[in-house]
Amino acid sequence: MLRTGQRFSPSFSGRDISNTNTLSGRPDRIANGNLPSSERTVQKWFDALAFVVPPVNAGRFGNAGVGILDGPGTMSVSLGLHKNFRLWEGTRLQFSALSLNSLNHPNFVNPAANIASPTNVGQISGMQGVDGAGPRMVILSGRIDF
Repeated sequence: MLRTGQRFSPSFSGRDISNTNTLSGRPDRIANGNLPSSERTVQKWFDALAFVVPPVNAGRFGNAGVGILDGPGTMSVSLGLHKNFRLWEGTRLQFSALSLNSLNHPNFVNPAANIASPTNVGQISGMQGVDGAGPRMVILSGRIDF
């Protein structure tokens, strides 16, 4: 399975810029924000300096669109082996070995996108779950059909 990254949106918190009693929202976009693939790292996935919090009491929302940043993609190869053994007439034993994310490729979640938190904005701090894209998982099973 190969998937491109999920789109995500920058945000900010702690200020009501729109005068609507909403203490968070989307910032103003002053540059692209997406870094070239060769410059992306888990410490800096996107350019946080491309976004600014609108001024206090601006009376408007930020101009950054929804889903304008690219998240990390997913790569996972799963394999399965099955062998049937005939025990006696009408009865068989099936042995299965399954491996999810067989190559154990790291698949990351989207980075922190709150630009009001400069210590971790743009940083990736987690891995995807165990839906075939998480860490390698091997499943061994046996089944008797009669």
